[in-house]
This record gives sequence, C-alpha cells and structure tokens, in this order.
Amino acid sequence: MDFLRDPIWQFIGVIVALVALFSSVIFYIKQRSLKRFTYQIISNTSIVNIEKDLKDKLQIIFNGKAVEDAHLVILKIWNSGNASILPADFEKPINLVFGDKAEVLEVVILETFPDSIKNNISFEKSSDGILLEPLLLNSKEWIILKVLLTHFAGNIKVNVRVNGLNQVLNWDDVYKERIDRLERLLTVSGIILTAPTFLVFYNILKSPYSFIPILFIAFIVIFIFTLIGYIFNILITDLRR
Repeated sequence: MDFLRDPIWQFIGVIVALVALFSSVIFYIKQRSLKRFTYQIISNTSIVNIEKDLKDKLQIIFNGKAVEDAHLVILKIWNSGNASILPADFEKPINLVFGDKAEVLEVVILETFPDSIKNNISFEKSSDGILLEPLLLNSKEWIILKVLLTHFAGNIKVNVRVNGLNQVLNWDDVYKERIDRLERLLTVSGIILTAPTFLVFYNILKSPYSFIPILFIAFIVIFIFTLIGYIFNILITDLRR
C-alpha cells in the first residue's frame, strides 16, 4: 500500500473528498423543506394599438366595450420549492396585479401541470388584475394563464400570503443572475483543476510506481470532471424549472 503515499494518489484523494463534500452540501440543500412561489411573463404581445389621430375614426369593440389598445399576456405561476403548498396555507387568494390603469378583458387557463388541477382552479377578475382562489400546488406544479388586457404597461406584481413561504420570485429577474453565478463557479472550478491535472500526468512519468497504468489515472481524472459537470447540470436544470 506504499503507492498510496504517492503525490498522484494523494491529489486524487483530495479531489474525490472535495467532490464528495460538495455533493453532500448539494444533497442537503435540495432536501430542505422550502416553500417558494415563482411567476414569469412568457410573452407579452400587443394585438391592438389605435394611433391618436385615428381614435375618432376607428373603434374596436370587445364584448360590447370599446378598447383603444390590447395586450395578450401569457403568464406562468408555479410552486418552485420542494414542499407542497396546501389550500389552508394561503392567508388570502393569489392576487395577480397588472397595474392601476390596466383592465382585464378575458382570462383563460391555457395549460396546467398536472392536467388534473385545471378543473380545480377558480378565479375572478378584480379592478386591477385577477384573484386566484387557494388550491393545492405540489412541488413543480404550474399554471399558465392567457390574459387579454387593455391599458397594460408591461409590469406584473404577484401578491401571495402563504404560511411558511420563503420567497415570491420573478423568474426574469433571478434566472440570468443564477445561471451566470453557476457558470462563473464552473469556470473557476475548471481553472483550479486544470493545473493539478497537468501536474498529475507530469508526475506519472516520474513516479516510482510506474506499474500504475496511465489510462487508469486518466479515467479517474475524466470521471471526476464528468461528475462535477453532472452536479452542475443538475443545479442548472433545477433552476430552469
């Protein structure tokens, strides 16, 4: 067992220990009970916009009401935590606010996951948005709404009061920041590991334990890099949900 004293194996042992420690931390974080509510504007399309000089000559009627402009907004809301949100957890209905001047003309439940929750969704239009009645949302379950609006300025606010809720997130605000952070961490990790990797192969040629196959050492190094990449892929995939 004297070959275990070789710097090559000591280096590999350190790397394996760091990967194991990092994996344990990630596993612990993912296992924590976390209630988190996220929303995202998937699309915001202007479908009607009457110019000022045409207002006296052109009129568009929707359900008997004259409108000067109209936006079709696709909005997704979901439980992005790992703990279920029960109907009893809600202090009040989910309030989707589209601005003081905005008026909701029409609302359609476009899609849900799972499909079975679609029939359980109850909502009503308010003066400045939509009120969704409390419902069971398990982890990663989502609702996509198609909303027709007039006088919409482009901003949405989601008011949610849930027992134990950690965060209400706007996906567009946090997604890029989190991905950039992971990419920077991956880049730094690659830089840190590159020099020792070359050092390992250099020391292999000088090692007195020449019976250790170079291909075996190479396999271990490649395996370590692959494992690190896999862990980062899991984190990024989780953030995309």
